[in-house]
Amino acid sequence: MTRSTAHPIAGRRQLEALASPVRQEIVDALQALGPATVAEIAAELNRAPDSLYYHLRLLRKVDLVREAGTRDDGPRPEKVYDLPGRPLRMRYESSRPVRRAIGRTVAGVLRLAERDFDAALDRVTIVDGRPDRPLTGGRLKAWLTPAQRDRLLALLGEIDELMAGGGKAPDSELYALTRVLVPLDPHRRLRSDRADDDRKDP
Repeated sequence: MTRSTAHPIAGRRQLEALASPVRQEIVDALQALGPATVAEIAAELNRAPDSLYYHLRLLRKVDLVREAGTRDDGPRPEKVYDLPGRPLRMRYESSRPVRRAIGRTVAGVLRLAERDFDAALDRVTIVDGRPDRPLTGGRLKAWLTPAQRDRLLALLGEIDELMAGGGKAPDSELYALTRVLVPLDPHRRLRSDRADDDRKDP
């Protein structure tokens, strides 16, 4: 049975473990599947089981994955792995090393999102300017009152709970959702903005 209590991702070691896209994928697979064996995780990720043991050991060492018993429905018992809680949530700390580790972790998440989006875009059929399966990406920027901001955070919390269910129902389809919400300094121009301004059209 999957746990439904949120679990913090805290400290530099845990965050740095998740900066690896492979380890993030393992956590994502357990989030989607619920408790699973190495073979089931490997099948979910389309990877060889032998390629995952090192990463699972590291995730167990930092307590982002735990052993959850054994499964005896094959020729020999197999260890079952699970997350320590659902959803996993980053806990922010003020130290500079932890802040940098958070940045690397989020950068890895965004790389996975880009890869997943590109792969999905190759698989869908476009009909009348729309994909034939749910696929969306984009960026929104808005001025929010404190009440609107709190409502948005509450909605994101509901989404987290929905995505944290764990398990695979017979009529379900696998989806990934990546989100980043950041407060912006309206007076700060990013380097990429300046680079775009300086670029000359041929």
